[in-house]
Amino acid sequence: MLGQPNKPAVAGFILGPIAIFVGFGGACLGPLTLVAGIILGITGVILSIVGLKRSRKTKTGRGLAIAGLIINLAWLVFGVALPMAIAIYYRPPRLPATMGA
Repeated sequence: MLGQPNKPAVAGFILGPIAIFVGFGGACLGPLTLVAGIILGITGVILSIVGLKRSRKTKTGRGLAIAGLIINLAWLVFGVALPMAIAIYYRPPRLPATMGA
């Protein structure tokens, strides 16, 4: 098992940029892509943790697992916090009151 490629670490690392790309599509294509990006981010975190644990046995992929964990966690924080902040602080513009009504 020593020296074999750490597939979960690689998959977790690759899912990070994919989750970001799909999640930012939510700004153009609707909230469903944001949800898909968050699901991909959660999957990336899980795979990165599995890859980090497996790196103790295989002695490979530790850096990829850590990088994947950081990228996916950063995306999850940003991907959840930004829509919440927009929903909380966004105020639709008020129309001017008509005179004499």
